[in-house]
Amino acid sequence: MATGSQHPGKPRKGHARTPPAVESPETIAARVRRAPPCIAKERVILAPDCGMKDLPREVAQGRLKAMVEAAKILRAEFGA
Repeated sequence: MATGSQHPGKPRKGHARTPPAVESPETIAARVRRAPPCIAKERVILAPDCGMKDLPREVAQGRLKAMVEAAKILRAEFGA
């Protein structure tokens, strides 16, 4: 779930560093809900993007926890 630049932990030249956001489970679930018209619900898999290595550890852990909670929400909705 990218939220900004390709390298959220690295400021662009001339820009101040802003802490990367940890999306809420509800925000993640809302994004995933847009996928079913394009793909069968049973084929949806939540996985982090490759940008996690550039994040502070606390942010990466927060994002992973939010992703787990979003998966729980979606499984209840999708009946999985």
